[in-house]
Formats: sequence, structure tokens, C-alpha cells
Amino acid sequence: QEAYLAREKEQQPKSFDDVEVLIKKHEDFVTTMTANEDKIQGVCSFAQRLCQENHYL
Repeated sequence: QEAYLAREKEQQPKSFDDVEVLIKKHEDFVTTMTANEDKIQGVCSFAQRLCQENHYL
């Protein structure tokens, strides 16, 4: 837990510019995720079907 907290502290933005960069990265991630929503949903549906048919072993 201490190692995790130390890493978290290192990753926190130290300036307004750092915050803007993180916001831009997040916006880019959301845009990509939205663009791939159908593919993501397809993978989730396929995985659920495999589990229902006991193909997870």
C-alpha cells in the first residue's frame, strides 16, 4: 500500500499545464472509447455468452 501511495503522489500534476495535459489525455481516451463502443460491446457480449455456455475453462 505504501508503494502504491508513493507512486500516486509522483503521478499527481504539479502545475496547471500538467493538469491540462491530463485533461487532454482523458478527453482523447473518452473519444477513442466512444468511437470503439460497438467493438467493446461486442467483446463484452461474446464474453458473456462464453460464460453462459461454460466455455471459460
